[in-house]
Amino acid sequence: MALVREEQDYQCLRDLARSRLLKEVIRKCSKDTQKEGKAASSKYLVLILDTRATRILNSVLRMYDITSEGCSVAEPLERNRRPFPDLDAIYIIEPTLKAAERLCKDFTSKNKALYAGVHIFFLSKVGKNVLNVIKSCKVLVHRIKTLMELNLDFLAVEMSTFHLDMPESFVQLYGEGNKASRTACKEAIVTRLVTLCATLNEYPYIRYNSTNPLSTELAREFQDSMNDFVNYNNEFEWRGEKDASQRGTVLLLDRSEDPKIPLLHSFTYQAIINDLLDVQDDILRFVDDSGEDKRCLLSESDDFWLELRHRHMGDIPKIMKHFADDIQVMDPRARLKDDKGEVSVEGLINAVHALPEFGELKEKHLNHLNISAQCMQKLQNLSLLECANVEQTLVNSGVDKDGKKLSTSALTLELMNLVKNPDVGVEETARLLSLYVITQNGIREDDRRRILAAANPPLPLKSQNAIINLSFLGVPIGKENTKVDKALEKKMIEDAKLLATECRFSDSRYKSLISRLVEDMINHRLPNDKYRYIIDPPPMSSFHSKLADSASSLRKDTASSLRNENSSMRSVVSLRSRGLGAKNSGSLNGKMNKIGSSVEFLRARKKTGARIIVFVAGGITHAEIQSIYDMMKDTENEIVVGSTHLLKPKQYLFDLEHLDESSRLRYDDDVSSLKEKVKKLHSEIDKKIGGDDLVEDDKSRPVNAPESPVPDKIKPEEERKRSGICGCFP
Repeated sequence: MALVREEQDYQCLRDLARSRLLKEVIRKCSKDTQKEGKAASSKYLVLILDTRATRILNSVLRMYDITSEGCSVAEPLERNRRPFPDLDAIYIIEPTLKAAERLCKDFTSKNKALYAGVHIFFLSKVGKNVLNVIKSCKVLVHRIKTLMELNLDFLAVEMSTFHLDMPESFVQLYGEGNKASRTACKEAIVTRLVTLCATLNEYPYIRYNSTNPLSTELAREFQDSMNDFVNYNNEFEWRGEKDASQRGTVLLLDRSEDPKIPLLHSFTYQAIINDLLDVQDDILRFVDDSGEDKRCLLSESDDFWLELRHRHMGDIPKIMKHFADDIQVMDPRARLKDDKGEVSVEGLINAVHALPEFGELKEKHLNHLNISAQCMQKLQNLSLLECANVEQTLVNSGVDKDGKKLSTSALTLELMNLVKNPDVGVEETARLLSLYVITQNGIREDDRRRILAAANPPLPLKSQNAIINLSFLGVPIGKENTKVDKALEKKMIEDAKLLATECRFSDSRYKSLISRLVEDMINHRLPNDKYRYIIDPPPMSSFHSKLADSASSLRKDTASSLRNENSSMRSVVSLRSRGLGAKNSGSLNGKMNKIGSSVEFLRARKKTGARIIVFVAGGITHAEIQSIYDMMKDTENEIVVGSTHLLKPKQYLFDLEHLDESSRLRYDDDVSSLKEKVKKLHSEIDKKIGGDDLVEDDKSRPVNAPESPVPDKIKPEEERKRSGICGCFP
């Protein structure tokens, strides 16, 4: 059965997932163990995670969170583990036969059982075949203390962002001749979306693009699965059960609705880092200005990252200079003297205590200085600003940054001149040509030949294949005499011309389809004939009234935001204004979390009305996520955005290359080969850096620390505190 939760105050998605894992799983099992009155050394728990559960926990918890709640050891299910016959174990696993069989292997006989008692939590709904495997293991059955469906089968990677950790889904959903994989992929998407709604306490209305077959199929299957979940869990209470105005809505989309945006260069800090630098699972590996290899964790625990991630690269130098000025004032050495200008004992003590935290602050600042400098260097070396000008003209109805409408022949000539530049690499050429095909509704054969002939270096066949495979997303490749809506075309050109005059950064004029759809949804302008409901909400109910009130706020705030954006740069958060420069400011670390003003603002803001959940099957970009965050600042609705996976331009092109049937058959081998190369490269870099930890503090250590040795004996709590160890490490 699913967990039933008590009413609680508002929490964002990431906080809610974190809270559920700590309170409803680890803390609950720990309390049950303590109630049994076991010896002090037997009150600790062993946490066993399969590969998927490890990734899910790692998105919201760190090792410190686990050990502070009484789990002395966290180990992978797949490995052979040391027995702790006096301790209870928590298993968090997928509801698969493979996981169940591996679980049973830990309890082959009474004398060889690894643990005393067992708490089993499945990530999603468990089938009878899996339960039958568990029932067949009598030694295990007698030790089971908890058997539950956790219903938490997604990664909450940011405050209001999630993904289902399905990077292979794009090829499975759009690949040629791939019916079995497509069906299995859709089933997995639906199952995991149900766990998202269960976590959010939502039984939502479902909207979808009725002209899109994939969105239609997913919407209907998702509705059926939600109905089954609610019927199966009689005690489940959802938001809006008693007040329809509070019932959320899921907007189901897929990547084919906007195939352009993964190809565009986005110039905000987070987007450009993920586009140009080596980032994997939020860990950035880079070389600093002294030539030393470095790692940096890009997460919401880094307050600099919170403030910088959605800023345009044009603003980054000013912000970093502002932070540098504040850090200089915060230097503990500046606080040695008292009001009379003399060195005081109290000032000396405070300065000594502040030095480690101040050093961490300086190191983070230096890391982001190096990272931003590398991004700027790549922008220049690859001529990306020139690429961006052509990209933005293509996606804005042929209107350039000066508001001039260019003809198709003029666009072709601009593209040819650009790809002649040897600094514009193969990837940028493929992205530009793909955008040309999408925005011009196909390409004439003679234009295609001319552009390919101009490309320097030449475009490889696999990249040409990626462009042709856009057809699997519904993009016409050859130029056809299609009927054009002249009135719509005229309006789009007028809007593009207006945007060219109003937008502060000419390289960021394009507005994502997701943000436009959500804005129309909030403003009650989203056409019901195209974006239909599976089950219609009450007509003109307070549900629509709430959205209308929020829309009014959105229109006012958006207009104000545009005016302020054109007049000056958005205000930079001051470290000093948060109290960090005061003589007796106390712990620097305790104050630093105030830097991430955008997240703190969204967390603190009172959420009213129904929740909106936007889901994109086939991948979502960082630019699209940012557009939703920006919108959430200007509306009273909470918006949760997610996808099957986070999509980067390189991965998008790689996946496009494998959509035709002959290429798809080697997709798994190509992915494995690519992963092996990346793993080897990262292993070499990590070996140079030394150790597996990003920082020394256990509070930042990942949950999956597979190489960590297990202690022979668990120490009592008092001795653990005196020795300063977490219990997971000797």
